[in-house]
Amino acid sequence: MKVIGEEIYDLERGEYIPEREVESRTGIKVQTLRNWRHKGKGFSYVKIGRAVRYRWQDVLDYMEDRKVDPERRDQL
Repeated sequence: MKVIGEEIYDLERGEYIPEREVESRTGIKVQTLRNWRHKGKGFSYVKIGRAVRYRWQDVLDYMEDRKVDPERRDQL
């Protein structure tokens, strides 16, 4: 579990987290996440009203799909 402000996130259960938590864990700026959403790129997300949430496992899966092995030059 991770505590952020007053909120507790159980990332192992697949809970949805706000964009600031995604920024904190990945280093990807909130504005970049917003730009990606506008362009239809990046992580899957849920939008309820004006609130945007990401499922942590979706973020990890997206990053894993883009992993580059420096030993394999044919990936580039």
